[in-house]
Amino acid sequence: MSHKNHFKSTISAVLFVVLIFGLTVNSFAANNNTAVPLWDGIFSTKLGMSFDAGEGNATGTASKKSTATMIEGTLYLYELNGSEWVYIDEWYNSKTRGTLAVSGDFACESGVTYKAVFVVTAYVNGVPETDTLEHIEVCP
Repeated sequence: MSHKNHFKSTISAVLFVVLIFGLTVNSFAANNNTAVPLWDGIFSTKLGMSFDAGEGNATGTASKKSTATMIEGTLYLYELNGSEWVYIDEWYNSKTRGTLAVSGDFACESGVTYKAVFVVTAYVNGVPETDTLEHIEVCP
């Protein structure tokens, strides 16, 4: 094998390894609708939805790292109407200490699909870091 061909095959092998590694590495760990971003200000975020006898509840929680001065979150609720998401309601909260919780109750219709979107922002030295979670579920 010539020196030129050996060089080409070595470069091809290195690029292949870099490509495979890039496809297998995650930027955050996720499990059961909980995301743990690799950021300076947000420690964790979680979003869930529950239903009971025609009543629904969406709840988002988030905690900040000690490097963040404030964390805030808005929880948006949508209903699927045909192929369109229709805005229903939203709830907001902010904290400088402790765990942030944003929760909203709503009337749900059996068989209808609902989407909760939780937008969380933490501030580190005045610079915002934002994470967005989405949860879709059908009212039983």
